[in-house]
Amino acid sequence: MSDNAPDQAQGLRRLFGGAGLRSLVFLSASSALGQTALAANVAHLLARHGGSVLLLDASGSSRAAARWFASVSRGDLADVLEGRRVLDEVLLALPGGASLLPCGRWVPGFRPIGWLLPDLAARFDIVLVDVPPDRVHDWWPVAAHASAVAVGSGEDARSLTAGYSLLKRLSGRLGRQQYLGWIGRAASSATAAVAAGRIVRAARRFLDLPVEMAMAVREDPALDLALRQRRPLADAFPACPAAVDFAAFAGRVLSLPGSALPAGAAWAALFDDDGAGHPDPARAPGRREPVYPAVS
Repeated sequence: MSDNAPDQAQGLRRLFGGAGLRSLVFLSASSALGQTALAANVAHLLARHGGSVLLLDASGSSRAAARWFASVSRGDLADVLEGRRVLDEVLLALPGGASLLPCGRWVPGFRPIGWLLPDLAARFDIVLVDVPPDRVHDWWPVAAHASAVAVGSGEDARSLTAGYSLLKRLSGRLGRQQYLGWIGRAASSATAAVAAGRIVRAARRFLDLPVEMAMAVREDPALDLALRQRRPLADAFPACPAAVDFAAFAGRVLSLPGSALPAGAAWAALFDDDGAGHPDPARAPGRREPVYPAVS
């Protein structure tokens, strides 16, 4: 990881342009890795440097992402679909330029949103989706059509095994999607590299699955301080290690290929719901996933 934050910011600005929709789904097997911090802060960085960014928060009633911006949710995507709110009432405009759409009560594929997509397509060219571990099974359809899926793991053996198990489930459901691995709460760049090597080798050997380890987020007390202040890390402590890590990951998001489809078609593909909004039984909420043994 580079410590040259100004160069990274310039790279972000250069990379923005006429590319199609970029979409990234954040998944992890544990809620203790700092995934929401990563998604929220990367969204802020991308927007601050010129992107039209939408962050979908699938975390439900906790509204975890909004806490980073001292924002209060006024509803959920499900409220819009049920006619109780209009989109602009629940879409939060965040400091720095990104937008946040809470969608914890919405299950992709079970309630069509096609009539909202032209509006979203006109506003946003980058979509980040923060999916908590207990809702991974609901978001397979979106993960299948995203530009990439970011899969998080910790450094310890138990977390690495859980991360590998998640990759196995993903490969069975999504096939040859692009997977970006990340290590959360890393003690150092060196220890994260060792952990990353283990999961990359296991995925390649046992799943024949290429995984790019895109980054590590180092353990950093500034994260908790910034969250207490309700400020994104790049604004509160721009030179701290985790802020540098977030900036590096933002640059990687921008290097993802944009969709070759027109904007409206790209959004429709991302939120594919089997054509008519009828649920696929395999996507039913609460469906239990198999448990996989530890990787030696």
